[in-house]
Amino acid sequence: MSYKLSKTEYNNTIKFNADGRYEYFVKKATKGLEIFIAVTSDNEPLLEQIEEDGNDIAVLPIWCHEDFVNNYINKKNLEGYKVQPITLAKFLEIWIPQLSQSNIEFAVFPLAFNTDTNIICGEDLLENFNETIE
Repeated sequence: MSYKLSKTEYNNTIKFNADGRYEYFVKKATKGLEIFIAVTSDNEPLLEQIEEDGNDIAVLPIWCHEDFVNNYINKKNLEGYKVQPITLAKFLEIWIPQLSQSNIEFAVFPLAFNTDTNIICGEDLLENFNETIE
């Protein structure tokens, strides 16, 4: 169940730097027990390619509220994409291990036209969630 996001909180949050958005993401996803991704009409998740240290890396962008995903979809003109919620339990138990096996990392709370985003491997993301949940 998604938490209530006021316009003020939304506007303040998108001004955070990557580390601030990461902390906000973990806190809110843990509280709301959901994460959100963008998917095609065939429910294929949005995967993006980034370059890190000269290597191309596939990343799955993830957010803690559907409003942030919708903004990303709209600003990037990602026609045919929609918001898909995933329960936190399913994300931790199924998504992270499966994507990690495929060498896919996570772009945590990216903004459409800001490259300042934390890219994190599944193992580290799982550890951060476990620390927050405990």
